[in-house]
Amino acid sequence: MVPMKAMTGTGLYSLACLLVITIYPSAVCDSLCSNTTQCFNGTDVKVTLNSISGFSVYEGDDLTIDCTHNLPVGLRNLLVFVWLKDNHCLEGENNSNLTLKRVVTKTNGIYVCTIQSPCGNFTSDSREIKVEDLTMLTIVICGVSAVVLILVLGIGMKIMLKKEFAKTKNRRQQNAQNLQSTTTTE
Repeated sequence: MVPMKAMTGTGLYSLACLLVITIYPSAVCDSLCSNTTQCFNGTDVKVTLNSISGFSVYEGDDLTIDCTHNLPVGLRNLLVFVWLKDNHCLEGENNSNLTLKRVVTKTNGIYVCTIQSPCGNFTSDSREIKVEDLTMLTIVICGVSAVVLILVLGIGMKIMLKKEFAKTKNRRQQNAQNLQSTTTTE
């Protein structure tokens, strides 16, 4: 068992842990608790899911969920973590924390962590992850921005046209005065 410790997270290590769990459950528990004050009753084990950012996140954010427990320290190297989403096993996820990068709406679901140990299997309460869809908000922001941009450009062009019209009017008046003064002097 010790040489496989370096292979934590591989199928071989998980298989070895499951064999230890099924073949020697009481012997391993008894030996781990015999010289410590960490003996426990299986009903006293608490497995909980925690997340710093909460369980309601925005699309595109990262989310880390921790599976915490109060199993004896001696068992830590023998634990196998199984993550479930909507009662389906998440392949390749066998650590005490589950990191979901750049979540999308299909990340929504009910998540559970099960810890398989020599002393039995312990499951957390389920937690629902809700991913807020920002697509509509993005569309609204882009639409409002486009309208504001068009209005600003329209107002800017109107101001420029007014100035150009005023300049043209002044030139016409100037030309008319010049033409009138030229005709009177001749």
